Amino acid sequence: MFEILLNWVHIMCVVVWVGGTIYLEVVVKPSLLKMGPQVLGPAIGSMAAKFTPIIWFCVLSLVITGFFKLPSLEWDASLLDSKYGMLLVVKLVLVLTVIIIGIKTTMFGIKMSKGEVKDMVAAQKKITFLSIFNTVAAIIIIFISSSLHNV
Repeated sequence: MFEILLNWVHIMCVVVWVGGTIYLEVVVKPSLLKMGPQVLGPAIGSMAAKFTPIIWFCVLSLVITGFFKLPSLEWDASLLDSKYGMLLVVKLVLVLTVIIIGIKTTMFGIKMSKGEVKDMVAAQKKITFLSIFNTVAAIIIIFISSSLHNV
């Protein structure tokens, strides 16, 4: 029963985080852009203030549940000799990369909201690029995770 609950929490956090981010990038931002930049900035700022804590709750939950989901493997050089081990290491490196970029993006977003950034257009482009990069990386992580079950 614990394993089922663990899997459910893990999957729900992925759905909320990645699904929410894709919805924001593919549906919300383009819709707001049609309303003009005067609407985009405040709307994205408001959404980010509400969605960012949810994302970080999901990321923390994913790290915790992921730790419990890790199989009892011997973490030595022989692990890299297997396809499973290689995929797992790539997945974990991508997860760490996504978390680091997420921290940087969050910190940069805080600076933007406090008006500590001079070129807001360039700042928004940077945030958008990092967000899209993390979303693509998260999709790759999901693909690798689903592949691990078949190796």
